[in-house]
Amino acid sequence: MEVEFEYTTDTNPLTKNGQKNRRSMILAIIFLLCIASFIPVADNLIPPEKSLCANESLLTTLSLNTRNSTNRTRFFIGQVLYPEISDNNLAFTLLTCQGAIPLDIENFYGQIGNGQTVIVGIKNPLGRPELRMILSLEYEPPKIIWAWK
Repeated sequence: MEVEFEYTTDTNPLTKNGQKNRRSMILAIIFLLCIASFIPVADNLIPPEKSLCANESLLTTLSLNTRNSTNRTRFFIGQVLYPEISDNNLAFTLLTCQGAIPLDIENFYGQIGNGQTVIVGIKNPLGRPELRMILSLEYEPPKIIWAWK
């Protein structure tokens, strides 16, 4: 029995090893495209960069007016993050220079938006914060959105 062997050099990229390399390359590109698609979504979750600490003169005026008050209300400028309104209750996070403050309000009948810049009056800011008022800085002069009664 005689066996003949033929010597060939296969440069076709569709051979078995070539298919594995191409398949892994395609999967890597698809994976990168999926990861890159999350960037626009994350951009909507992070508020635009604004200096919340630059407007301290307004806070100084407000704190001078309440310095003689005995209720120890402090005012913070911040941005509203993730507001949720259900059954006239508002829950949101206030992003300030000092950090994030989670707040809840009962009997809220107004409108508030994500990323809206506000001034918040808080009684007892070191313990359990009690919200006293919310002023929107998007109006001139600032408009009261909610006030404790």
